[in-house]
Amino acid sequence: MSSQFQKNEQVICQFIPPNNPPKVLLDVGVGPKTEYLTLLEMYPDMRLIGLEPFPSCFNTLIPKFPGILLPYAAWSEEKSLELYINEANPEATSMFPHKSGEKNIATVHGPTLDSIDKHLGNLDRILIWMDIEGSELMALKGSSELLKSGRVRWINIEARDKWSRVGACVKQEVDDFLGQFGYKEKLQYNHHNRDSAYGHRDVIYLHESQLKEWKDIKGN
Repeated sequence: MSSQFQKNEQVICQFIPPNNPPKVLLDVGVGPKTEYLTLLEMYPDMRLIGLEPFPSCFNTLIPKFPGILLPYAAWSEEKSLELYINEANPEATSMFPHKSGEKNIATVHGPTLDSIDKHLGNLDRILIWMDIEGSELMALKGSSELLKSGRVRWINIEARDKWSRVGACVKQEVDDFLGQFGYKEKLQYNHHNRDSAYGHRDVIYLHESQLKEWKDIKGN
């Protein structure tokens, strides 16, 4: 793992009180990346729950994932979904096809994050890390009860203002949805293709209660 990636993954830690860290990392779309390892190193007592619907990625992760790993996508309602697989670049695998289309499609199960939360016993002080290639809004819509509870304190997602994928969400839609539940954007970082209409970056959102806690500690 490169030091640059570790540095990017640690950005969110500046908004986490050292004496009151997350109790749960909910990694939605684990993929081949390693954010969970960096964050677990920072917060070793944190419980780790991962979702990875891409079968080959899931099978690769199973022997080494240090927590609960589920072979699911996350959606607005519980249903079967089509996953458009990019074998050459697993990070580009998505619930939405490119305009050119993908021929390799798998059927996967898509529960809601609310149902997963209930099954696992109403988790608390949750950090959601979500990189799911345009499905962020659909996944968040299936977590409205969880978001309403305020138990999700931190959210880190990948965002774009424009997509080549049909149906994929854009950042403003996510902003509007999360704003209903008291989440505010705190920082954008890790920009890619900044000058392109299709460029992407990471965005950190804090729940209003966490924002107050963070400000109280910082004294501003």
